[in-house]
Amino acid sequence: MSEDFYALKRKHEAIKKMHEETFKQNSKRRLMNIVEKKCKTIMIGAIAQIEEMLGSELWDDKDQSVDGKYWFEKFQALRNKILNNGNTQIRAIMDELSNHTITWERYQTQFIVKKGE
Repeated sequence: MSEDFYALKRKHEAIKKMHEETFKQNSKRRLMNIVEKKCKTIMIGAIAQIEEMLGSELWDDKDQSVDGKYWFEKFQALRNKILNNGNTQIRAIMDELSNHTITWERYQTQFIVKKGE
């Protein structure tokens, strides 16, 4: 009977270890997805602000002048550089995160129980 108990205990520990490893992998993947999304939001937000602040002054969809086309092409080149640099940095961040062990602490709620109330 004790052999069955120890076999069951070993099996339980193996399953527990497997779940912990899966949780660590999921935690890392979760963090990597969040970081990637936030970095992309930074890039797109910066581009949107540039377009909002300068686009109407420097070019217009209806403006087909040489000057308007020139500034629109400059904006497109700047946009591409921002996106390329940002994507390069995202890849570097993902490489760096892959070298770390990450565990999500999860959201925790603690209830305070008071006696007599």
